Amino acid sequence: MNRYIFLLMFIILFLVSGCSEEKEVKPIKSKEPISVDKKSDFVERDISQSIRSELSVMDVVVSNCLLDVKGKYVFYYKTINEENLKETFYKYSYDKSEGWRKEEVPWGNVIKGKLAKGASLSFICCGFDMKLYALFQNNADSLTFDLYKINEETNEVDKVPLSCLGKKDDMESIPVYVGVFESGNVLIQKANGDVEWYDPSSGEQEGFYNGMPHKLFMGRDQFYAVDNMNSQIVKISEDGGKAVEIFSLEEEALLRSDSVGTELQIEVFEKEEEEILIMTPSGIYELDEATKRKEKLISASEGKAFSSAGDNIMGLLEKDGNVVLMSQEAVEEGIKMYVFEYALGKQ
Repeated sequence: MNRYIFLLMFIILFLVSGCSEEKEVKPIKSKEPISVDKKSDFVERDISQSIRSELSVMDVVVSNCLLDVKGKYVFYYKTINEENLKETFYKYSYDKSEGWRKEEVPWGNVIKGKLAKGASLSFICCGFDMKLYALFQNNADSLTFDLYKINEETNEVDKVPLSCLGKKDDMESIPVYVGVFESGNVLIQKANGDVEWYDPSSGEQEGFYNGMPHKLFMGRDQFYAVDNMNSQIVKISEDGGKAVEIFSLEEEALLRSDSVGTELQIEVFEKEEEEILIMTPSGIYELDEATKRKEKLISASEGKAFSSAGDNIMGLLEKDGNVVLMSQEAVEEGIKMYVFEYALGKQ
C-alpha cells in the first residue's frame, strides 16, 4: 500500500500544469516583517511570506529549494499557457536585502528548440558539478523521458542519453528524482523507489541501491537516503552499489511517525567534515557517528517548518551553516510556498 501512495504522490506532481501571465522581473518584498524567534540555540526565520500567494492554482513547482553559484536560495517552476499549451520556465531567487526575485530563465527558449512536441518539464536538480539537470516527460506518442544538462552561465544545453529513459510500459518505472554524483554519474530514482545510477557518456547502468528509500537528500558530495525497508538512514556509495548505515531508525522513537501509514518526516543535512544533522518534527539533532546516537539542538515545540501545512520537499545546509526547509501547500487559490531558515547558534 505504501508503495502505491508513494507512486500516487509523484504522479499528481507531474500531471498538474498551469498558467501565469506575469512576466515582469522585479524584487518581491514582504509587506510584513520577517518573523524571527530567538531561542537559546537557533533563530527561525519565515522568509517566504511575500510569495505565499504568488503562484497561481495551475503553476507547478519543478525543483527542490537549491543554492545557486552565488549562494542564493532558488527554486524553479513552470507555467503553461492554456490557449497554446506553451510552457514557460521561471525561477525565484532570494537575497536578504531584496527579498524574492522572479525571472524567466534565459535557457528556456534554448531548450524548447530541442524538445519533441508534447514534452513537458517534470523536475530540475543541481548536480555536484554545479550544472542544472532538467527532466522532461514526453506524452505525445508514448511515455518517454529526456534529460538535459544546462549551463546557466552560458545557457548551453546538452542532452544526456540514459538507457533507463526509454519507453515506459508501467507507471512504477517512471523517473521521479534525478541527482548527479561528483563523478558525473547520474542517479535516478523510480516511482517504485528503486535507485540506479548511470554513466552519462555510455548511458549504461553503473550501480544501484534497492533499499526502496522514500526520500533522497544531497550532502556536500554524497547522497543520503531514508530507507524504510531496512529502518535506517544510509549514505549511498557508488562502490559496487554499497550503502553505509549512518543511523538506525528502529531504536529512535522520535524519528518514527506517530500515525500508522504516514510517511516519516525527516530531513538530513551535512555540515563541514561530513558532520550529520537530522531534522524531524521533534527538532534538529546532531549525529554522533561513532555511537549512531543523536543530540537534540532544537526543542520539540519550537520548529515551525513541520507544523506548516503541505509536504516538506527539501532540506539543505547553506554554506555558513544555516538549515533551510521548503514545503508547498495546494490551496484553492494556488500553491503556497513555505521556506524556513534556521540559523544555528546565532541568537
